[in-house]
Amino acid sequence: MCIRDRLSQCSVHVPEELRGELTTKIQEAGTTVVEAKEGKGSATLSMAVAAARFAEEVMKGLSGDGVGRACAYVDAGSMKSSVMFFADVCKYDEGGIVLGDPTPRDDAEKAAIDAMMQDLIQNHATASAFLAWHTHLAMAGALQ
Repeated sequence: MCIRDRLSQCSVHVPEELRGELTTKIQEAGTTVVEAKEGKGSATLSMAVAAARFAEEVMKGLSGDGVGRACAYVDAGSMKSSVMFFADVCKYDEGGIVLGDPTPRDDAEKAAIDAMMQDLIQNHATASAFLAWHTHLAMAGALQ
């Protein structure tokens, strides 16, 4: 599973005994929605809300109305030997995205990221191949 919670970053303390159950629920949320809808759709409303929140934070920064904060795929920095990009919280200001230090993670979150790294590497390889092929097709005029 390549979805990792950020419970260590919550403004309210999350007791250690609840983290395992909450992590599973976070990771399986999309599947839960699809099952609840009996296969008649997906978690599009949740994705729409996430997109709206992302856009609002980015625009807050770009407009000069404060500093926005939202997750984005960015240069993997210290993990670059494994993957090129990694999702992390970024800040946005009038100049665009501001890369800072990676989000602090507790030991459980670090271990979970280490455990999913092989899946992430494979996902990156698949996505890179897809993008390379479609870039080739676009440059050849085949996608018009």
